[in-house]
Amino acid sequence: MTKTAFLFPGESFQSVGMMSAMAEPVIQNADVRVYHDAEQIREALARQLWQPVRWTETILSLVDSGVNRFIECGPGGVLSGLNRVIAPDSAVFALTGKDIMYEALQVEVSDE
Repeated sequence: MTKTAFLFPGESFQSVGMMSAMAEPVIQNADVRVYHDAEQIREALARQLWQPVRWTETILSLVDSGVNRFIECGPGGVLSGLNRVIAPDSAVFALTGKDIMYEALQVEVSDE
């Protein structure tokens, strides 16, 4: 079963009640902080609507925490292009088709 939340005029992310504690941390890209608590994540999502995205800092934070593979979902590959510049030693994929998805999930990145 898939759950989808819709926000209507006058509602906020705080009104979306289906989000619970996350199994993995969420790094919010407007303040580059790590969140685990559902309420904090909702508040961070709301702030993200009006604050500048700190993409470079977010990617560098992920690299510093050990992330070495980035997979972009959605049309185009703008973020993948940025990530290749920001984290040149990481494996970066833009999911533009089924073959790329399989490649992205199977590649091994060496720890040099």
